[in-house]
Amino acid sequence: MGVTFRGQPAVTMAPSSLFLPLYRSNAQFLFVGSGQQPEIEQWGLGGALHRLVRWAEVPKRVTEAMVARFREERLRSIPADRHDLAEEMLEGLVFPEVLPVYRRILVDADDNIWVERYRTDWEDEGYWWVFDPTGRWLGTPQVPPDIDIREVGIDCLIGVRVDENDVEEVVVLDLLR
Repeated sequence: MGVTFRGQPAVTMAPSSLFLPLYRSNAQFLFVGSGQQPEIEQWGLGGALHRLVRWAEVPKRVTEAMVARFREERLRSIPADRHDLAEEMLEGLVFPEVLPVYRRILVDADDNIWVERYRTDWEDEGYWWVFDPTGRWLGTPQVPPDIDIREVGIDCLIGVRVDENDVEEVVVLDLLR
């Protein structure tokens, strides 16, 4: 049964819900995951499962404080004269029991797998888990939270930062391996 809002269907899924699998490929493999469990499937381009990369991470439970903070953040981004309407829409949201474990997969120039830990919009920590091509854990580099990493090179991270005027700036960070 769907929720309606003023006679219209309302969005009922929480923003931290992931609908589509996350994936990345290189010349030999397709890396696929749902973000809901700490694991990535590594598929050969011929269609056979090559490896399952798993790591120890317990999904965070969604708390009432998180829900309240989410609502507060959303209302802050909406003009005051529309808060009543926005509050009605927010009442229809259904939140999952746990947050996703990760939100993105990248593969670097050396075929290492970079997995971005899921974080809420208001969290300041930007962590990645990095695994070598065999699935062995290499480390957990911290990346400034205001930089959206787009590419991992041999000796650098390339990302985008958006300033207070919504202007995008390309940022290159040194990467020490």
